[in-house]
Amino acid sequence: MEPVQYPKVTIAGEVYELRFGFLAQYVLDKMRVDVRNLKGLLLGEGAGKMALFIDMFAACAAHQFEANGEPYPSPAHWATVIKPEDFKAVCQGVLAALEKNAQSSAIVTTDQPTMKQ
Repeated sequence: MEPVQYPKVTIAGEVYELRFGFLAQYVLDKMRVDVRNLKGLLLGEGAGKMALFIDMFAACAAHQFEANGEPYPSPAHWATVIKPEDFKAVCQGVLAALEKNAQSSAIVTTDQPTMKQ
């Protein structure tokens, strides 16, 4: 079985592998982003798409920092590091990470079980 090939984006000379796994979904949930309709939000019309793409990038790159025992950078940090000319690659990488995840059907639902008394 071939190892999964995750999308990669180079920012400021560093290569970041983007994974939309459980950690990314957790980070986004903490930001109050509904992960069930991300592709629709990213590809739809309206304000806030730039922020959402940067939020997604931060969440999808978080695993690399967590694996090294480092805190993962915030979206605000990434907004200071990503250059306008790199933003298209960031968007493409985020969409590719979502697509890679959709192939594995690994989106975690946020439905909470009810407690019976």
